[in-house]
Amino acid sequence: MQRSEEDKRIFTDLVDAYQMALLRLCHTLLRDRYLAEDAVQDTFLRVWRHMDQIREKENMKPWVFQIAVNRCRDMRRSAWLRHRREPLPENQTEAQAGIPEEAIALNMTIQQLPVKQREVILLYYYQQFTVEEVAGILHISHSSVSGRLKRGLEALAQALEGGNENE
Repeated sequence: MQRSEEDKRIFTDLVDAYQMALLRLCHTLLRDRYLAEDAVQDTFLRVWRHMDQIREKENMKPWVFQIAVNRCRDMRRSAWLRHRREPLPENQTEAQAGIPEEAIALNMTIQQLPVKQREVILLYYYQQFTVEEVAGILHISHSSVSGRLKRGLEALAQALEGGNENE
């Protein structure tokens, strides 16, 4: 498979632009840094293999994130993860250096949300996709995105308020 210099440049720009954001997204969805790194690597391999299939090279972000979310879903459904008895390690100590305590608490609370709510919150608030883009990435309706956002925010508010009462 021969790639043009333009495709190579676009791919390099994609990696530079989205690698860290994808790593954060995958880490939060999978709750494991090493699995997240694998998911991001697999995402970029799939992007490279299928770059010729996308027509709008300027607006590839939703497509790249859709691949990453689908890869994380596949990994969560794998037999190895489903049958593993002990919880996955959080691997957060390295990533938490220098991060405010409130941000760490919020991230940990988001990780406790149901996966469907976690996905929409991460894509909408952290990656700043529109409701329409989130719906396209997750292959769900706009009203489903809105409902999941509402329920996720309510659950976050309740969890964070409950955590503050215990202090």
